[in-house]
Amino acid sequence: MHIHFPLLSVLATGFLLFFALQGGDVELHSIEVGINVTSESITVTCDPAFVVWTDRLYPNTWLGETFGNVAVVWSPLRNTIRGEWVKQFEVNHITQFYALSWWAYPAKFVIPIDPVYCPKHWDDPTEADSAEWLPPNGWCDLWHFISLSVRVQRLYS
Repeated sequence: MHIHFPLLSVLATGFLLFFALQGGDVELHSIEVGINVTSESITVTCDPAFVVWTDRLYPNTWLGETFGNVAVVWSPLRNTIRGEWVKQFEVNHITQFYALSWWAYPAKFVIPIDPVYCPKHWDDPTEADSAEWLPPNGWCDLWHFISLSVRVQRLYS
């Protein structure tokens, strides 16, 4: 059995704890569980996504920030139309991290990972989906928060 908890997961957990311990309100946004079965192994992956509402951001410049599977949104935006838009924008970054892992940082020079974008319709949170690059259907994610692999032994040859 092999448990894989990569450095990006460790740092994302630290990012989550940093804001949670400062009084941020943590929500489990989603959780995805996957399974991959081959003739040699069975691998189960678990990918939670968290949203943290906090006052501990730079309100004059940033409305949200994302690292790994943790999106942080400025709490005065909570329960507002603008807050839903920003939350969707930041949650899209989580999708990008799963798809690209650390490659999300150099990829921003080639594709719109974090575009400078001024929303035209704050009342439409799905507008954020068209502003940023999102992986196409069928994309093989490069990062999983945690994975568990078990080798399968054949009973016959």
